[in-house]
Amino acid sequence: MNNSISLYGEQFRVIAEHRYTENRDQPVLQIFEVETGTPGGVLSVCIPGARLNQDETILKSLFGLDIVETLEKAGIAQRTNRLIQSGYGKYPVVKLNNKFMLKFGSTKH
Repeated sequence: MNNSISLYGEQFRVIAEHRYTENRDQPVLQIFEVETGTPGGVLSVCIPGARLNQDETILKSLFGLDIVETLEKAGIAQRTNRLIQSGYGKYPVVKLNNKFMLKFGSTKH
C-alpha cells in the first residue's frame, strides 16, 4: 500500500491521525506535501448524522478530480457507491483499506 497520491501535479502523503468525534469517530483524511511535509489540506468532510462504519469516511469534492479513484489507485480506499446528501451537495463515502487503518486508525484526538 502506498499512502501517497498526486493532486494537481504535486505529490502528497495521506494520513488519518485524527477523527471527527461528532460523527462516530469518522477518520479525518489529511494530506502533506511529500518533499517538505507542509500541510496540504483535508480530503474528508464531517456531515453530522451520517451513518458510517468505523473504517469509512466522507470525501470533499475537489474541482476537476475524481478523488475516490485517486485513493483507490493508491490502495488507500475503496468506493462504496454511497453518497451522503448535505445541503445542495452529494458527497462520496469510501471504505478505508485495512492496511491503511492499521497504520493510522488507532489515534484519536
